[in-house]
Amino acid sequence: MKVADTDYAYSQSKIKALEKKLFDLQRLVLLAETKHIDDVYKTLADAGYPQHNDYTRMLNMSLDETYKLVKDISPDPEIFNVFLVKNDYHNLKVLIKAEFLGINPDSLLVSGGLIRVDELKSSFTNRKLGSMPQTMQRAVKKALETFSVSNNPQAAEIILDLAMYEQMVKMANETENSYIIGYVKKQIDLTNIKTLFRMKLQNKTEAFAKDTFIPNGSISVDAFVRLMKTSPEETMAAIGKTGYGYIVEDGFDMIKLEQKCNLDNFAYIKKGRGMYFGPEPLIAYMLSKEEEIKQLRIIISGKLGGVSEKIITERLNASYV
Repeated sequence: MKVADTDYAYSQSKIKALEKKLFDLQRLVLLAETKHIDDVYKTLADAGYPQHNDYTRMLNMSLDETYKLVKDISPDPEIFNVFLVKNDYHNLKVLIKAEFLGINPDSLLVSGGLIRVDELKSSFTNRKLGSMPQTMQRAVKKALETFSVSNNPQAAEIILDLAMYEQMVKMANETENSYIIGYVKKQIDLTNIKTLFRMKLQNKTEAFAKDTFIPNGSISVDAFVRLMKTSPEETMAAIGKTGYGYIVEDGFDMIKLEQKCNLDNFAYIKKGRGMYFGPEPLIAYMLSKEEEIKQLRIIISGKLGGVSEKIITERLNASYV
């Protein structure tokens, strides 16, 4: 039975209260300017973050709590799966790299996916992939074969990324929700734009590009492949006609391109907060929390690594609105 948008009334009222606790840019900057790391941890504890002596574990625990919360209060918890499958693919990338490098992957694995971490690790290690979706199974087999021949982690990552987006597109379309479908399309578009500019700077061939671009975005793979042959000016002009013009207005400056892609993505996420009835505010809150935690990683890792407050703040200003 399909869930009606009005069935989200209770969950939306709860999420609206939680939205007020999200860190905006001003609060994040104040946190970045905090002199002592212990004061950062105290501020986070006061904001409801779990206490743990390992900040990575602390942030992961908070993310797990967020995933559980939105699923628990949603009348249709399955609708969030399209956003969580990326964690499974992240773990698969980690497992493949770790196997070929001969290192322990455990500290790099994340929870919150659709397959429990221990189950995914066991399935991969024992090559018993039957519990994985067919798309994922094929990608793992192909990535392992490719990596064993080329010893190139990038090639394996491309295979897994293509499979991840194939699965996300299918799951998004099954929801019949325009916000979710639009979000996945935007992820594909932004990824392809960054890939296009990066490959042109690296003088990659059209053949390589064709196997790298992700299908099912609002801009076709063929359009991106054609742009591999154009001049920088022609490339920027063509992207400008797609609605992503401001993202590429700084040309082939990859740092600024990455920053503007982040801003565009977060602007889309925030649209969901203003919607009424339906799952969009819950989704927007979950994605906003993911973004908040990314910024907190920048702050804490920067402070622990001796990065200046100015540089930390610039990184926040560049990627968070």
